[in-house]
Parts: sequence; C-alpha cells; structure tokens
Amino acid sequence: MSWSDEDILLKSILSMDAYNRGYDPGILGLGGANSAIGNITISSDTSTEIDGSVAEDAGLYGVAYDLGGGQKSIHIGVGRSMKFSPKLIEKHIETI
Repeated sequence: MSWSDEDILLKSILSMDAYNRGYDPGILGLGGANSAIGNITISSDTSTEIDGSVAEDAGLYGVAYDLGGGQKSIHIGVGRSMKFSPKLIEKHIETI
C-alpha cells in the first residue's frame, strides 16, 4: 500500500492529537467523542468504549477518528505501566 504525502501528514497529525488526549493529556480542552479536528470527527475513545478505569489501569488509550466517506483511523497508545493485555486491545478494536 502506497501512501501519499497528504496521508502521511494526516496520520502524523492524528497520532500527535491522540498522544495529547487521554488520561494525562498534554493539552487540556481538546474534547472527547464528537469533537472535531477540521472536518475529522472523533467517533469514540477508550473512555467511552471500555470501562475507563480498566483501560487507564492497563495504560491503554485509543481514539477512533471518522475521516468521512466511511473511513476510520484508529490510534492506540500504551502508557508507561505496560500492564495491558492483547485481549484488551482486541476487545477495544472490535468495539469501535
């Protein structure tokens, strides 16, 4: 699969956005589900799809972005604790 420069830039911006959200956000006031970055909408995150305390305790945070046209981009990150399990990640992806 070949990505255009625009695709790479968009994925980079969404990755930085996801990094600055979550349980210990680097930038306050970014909003949660249904907030927007230009014409891209956040459709859900781990705080709305998984029991927030379970995901936070595991050091897992993920955001699903609705790119329009039925396309989604999912960014999942793990915290420093690294106590997550692959089953938790699979459950989250299936939920979104």
